Amino acid sequence: MYNKNNYKRKVVKTLVSSLMLFVGLVTTGTTGYVLIEDAHWFDALYMTVITASTVGFTEVVPLSHAGRIFTMILIISNLGLLTYSISKVSALFLDGDFKNFLKERRMEKILASLKDHVIICGFGRLGHAISSVLEKNNIQFLIVEKNIEKLRIHKDKNLLFIEGDATSDDILDILGIERAKAFVATLPSDAENVFLVLSAREKSKNLPIYTRASDPDNVNKLKMAGANQVILPEHIGGAFIATRIVSPEVSDYDKFFNGMVSK
Repeated sequence: MYNKNNYKRKVVKTLVSSLMLFVGLVTTGTTGYVLIEDAHWFDALYMTVITASTVGFTEVVPLSHAGRIFTMILIISNLGLLTYSISKVSALFLDGDFKNFLKERRMEKILASLKDHVIICGFGRLGHAISSVLEKNNIQFLIVEKNIEKLRIHKDKNLLFIEGDATSDDILDILGIERAKAFVATLPSDAENVFLVLSAREKSKNLPIYTRASDPDNVNKLKMAGANQVILPEHIGGAFIATRIVSPEVSDYDKFFNGMVSK
């Protein structure tokens, strides 16, 4: 599922934790030299930095037996910290988290710039048909689908999509609903569409919302939830077939739909 801050949190957490460990080591080392050797805080900080970095510069503070033991502990601790930090940062690149973080950042910028776009929630047969018409008419659209396999089938089209559950508030908050041209809910379940329409309408009072219904009894529920138009795909398909049987002269979809509109 797409989560706005998922990879960002992981990358930031890794980098911040490594930095904090290093700051903790420097603080501990500085404090230790001040207490053990009664060193000036700047000399103690300098000793800690050259010890932690293992550069081998000359000691500016004469070390007692206890000071040397503390220095050895500091060096060993720094080696452990360095190994831990390198392994964690390397994992970000090897696991692809950093790459995904950059992709996430690019997606955030794209989403923030979207305007007058159509949001299609659900990329089944109906969602695909809608996107095809929008694409032919050069209308920008954004797809939300939790089944990534449905999107991979059309990977050659370079679609703009978010992988995730459209009914989640975390997803709805990043779609730019307030700037959208229209919102389309084509989830498989009528109950999911009711919830989705209700959530979308709550976020935008004037947004044109279109949805589908499998059961005619749910049309009023969807309209009460805030849908402007409810489509019954099976009903329309069945009506078309019946019309072809009754009136064979209706030879194509255009004539059929023109007839439906005129009625």
